[in-house]
Formats: sequence, structure tokens, C-alpha cells
Amino acid sequence: MGRFGAGCVLLCVSSLASGGARLDAEPGSLEWFQEIWDEATAWKPPTGVTIEYDIVERHTVEQSQIDELVLKGASDLTHPHHSQLVNLLQLQRVPEYPSKQVVTLLAEGWRVDRDCLAEGLTPEQKWETVAEGTSRWQLRPGSLLITDKSEPDEHFGFDNELAAIDLHLREHVWFGMGNQSGAAWRFRPESSKLASDGSWIGVVATPDRGIRKQFSGRIDSEGDVFVSRAEIIEARDEHAYAVGQSWEFAEPVAGGILGDRTIGRRVTWRLPPAGITRTQTLVSVSSIPSSETKNYALLDPPLNGQNALRGDVSVSQLREVARGRERRSVEDDAGGRRVVDADAGAWWRQSDSWSPKHLGWLVAGFMVILIVVVRVWTARRP
Repeated sequence: MGRFGAGCVLLCVSSLASGGARLDAEPGSLEWFQEIWDEATAWKPPTGVTIEYDIVERHTVEQSQIDELVLKGASDLTHPHHSQLVNLLQLQRVPEYPSKQVVTLLAEGWRVDRDCLAEGLTPEQKWETVAEGTSRWQLRPGSLLITDKSEPDEHFGFDNELAAIDLHLREHVWFGMGNQSGAAWRFRPESSKLASDGSWIGVVATPDRGIRKQFSGRIDSEGDVFVSRAEIIEARDEHAYAVGQSWEFAEPVAGGILGDRTIGRRVTWRLPPAGITRTQTLVSVSSIPSSETKNYALLDPPLNGQNALRGDVSVSQLREVARGRERRSVEDDAGGRRVVDADAGAWWRQSDSWSPKHLGWLVAGFMVILIVVVRVWTARRP
């Protein structure tokens, strides 16, 4: 069971002994399912904790996709789809991308640390994203972005990161049940069936019943439900891509810090149209010592070349954004810093100001957000 088992199970003994919170409705009834759904919707991630994940993302590339691009001439460096072909060939060569992720939830913010361990990423790449109080910063290989609350979080993907934190935790704690805050689609329980052997099936739907999602699992002797699988079983019109999107939940453990109920330690998400499978495993959940909740060495950006978690950090490109202005600087040959654009302005607010230069900075800042955006987008649509 690893460190999660050693840490979480011990923390959960008192919760299991007391049985946790129990619902009033008859287990398996629609009213019971509605109560669970409402409780899941109201749930918020705890603060003062650190959650560590092991993640393996696998991409399935069909040879026909590559062949089609080759026939279109994408092997030519100047072809507009050349980069797409290169990406598919890379995914075909290295289909699995393992990574480690550590999420720290504080009273006024959060921190996400990622280590991408894939063979295709050389050297090993590390990303850090911090939003604590008014401070916002992202550290990528060789690049550091620093901003604050004077700029809305969505300009640099901090809102997507926060939504992903809630989404991924909710998948473990509530098996994806409940309406996530800010989600575009609001589900409500439609049916609930309990068999004599304890197996259970519940279905939720959007108000127009255009999208329906089914949960299947079992109800234990205490009246708690453990979902083993969830799937989008119906999605019409422009949302048809979501049909077949599924989640599998395994390795039930006591929730402990995360809640009174049994949770799933491992979640596997599949998006068949995109050929993506993502398996996320909880490694550990632990409380943060009070001495660390305001450890500014962990929260402040590594402007001095030192990072509390990574050690020495080389920042060749620095972007400082505040109050609609942007200042860019680069590291010179002597190790000092040379300003290359002292007042770039809020170009991201101007629809007519896009350029290759701006796109390059965005790509550098959003490499890690790419998969997060796909996950949150697809999760919000159903």
C-alpha cells in the first residue's frame, strides 16, 4: 500500500470506528443518491495538507494517423502540419509519460510541483507553480514568470491549475460525483438502483438530458458507496465526443484527512477519441507542520538562483508582470541580468497584438498546462 497506506490508514482508524457521517435516506434510493450528490458538491479540498501523486499518461497513436499526414506532405519542414507529425511520431516512440506531482494546499493558496520522468524528456523536466496570497509564479526549465493578483488568474493558467487540483482530488474522494464549482454543466441524479448483492448503479443527467453519466459500484454494510466505474453513456450533438469517456476506481482505502468515506487510491481516466489514458495513484496524504505553512523559502520565487526544493536554479528568461505591464529580462554571459523589454505592456488583453514572439512566450509558460486544460475542459463539458 506504500506511504499512503502507512499514513492514511492510521489517520483513519477513529473515522472508521465511528462510521463517519451517515445519510438518512434508504441506501440505494434516489433520495439517498441525491444526498450523496449534494454532499459531494458541497465538499471542498482540505487546507494544510500535502498530496503526492504518481501519474502515468499513455497516448495511443494509430499508424493511419501518421500515414495520412505523410501523404499530405507533412514530412516537409515547411508544411503547416509538420509539428503535428513530429509530435505523433514522438508519442508513438515513447507512448507513456510518467510523472510525479505534489500538491500543497495552504490557507491562502497552493503549490504544485511536477517532475516529468519520461524517457522522451531529456533532461528530466521539473515545473513549479505557486499561488499564495497575492503572489503568483511559475518556474519552468530555464524560465520564470512572476505576477500577482493585479492580473486575473486566467491570463496565465492559474485558474486551470486550481480547477485541476479540485477535479483530481474529487475523483479520488467522491469518484467524480458532485458538481464541481464553476463547471459549465450541472448534473442532477436521475435514477438509482440497488441489487440484492449490494451492487449499485446511479445515473445523472444535465437538465435537458442531453448528457448522461452512469456510476456503478457497491454499497457496504455501513451504507457507504464505492464506485468502481463511471462513464458518459449519452452525449448528443456537439458533445458527442464525450461518449465512452470513462473513469475506473480501484484500491479502496479509508479517506482520513480527505473525508470519512472510503476513497479510491487509483483512478484511471480514458478518452477514447483522443487515445489518451491517464492513471493517477495517491502515494501519500499528510498534514503540513505548522512551521511550514508560512515557509517563504518554499513560496517565494527563486530569484537568487536558489530553490528550496530544487537547489540551484538557472533562470535564463524572467518575466515580471503586474498592473498591466510586463518586464522581460535574460541572463547575460557574466551571470547578470539584462533587460530586453522594460515595458512590454498588457499585450494579452489586446486581440490584435498576437505575434510569433508572444506565442513563444506563451508556449514556454504553458507546457505543463496543456494536459490540464484538456482534462478540465473535457470534465466541465460532460
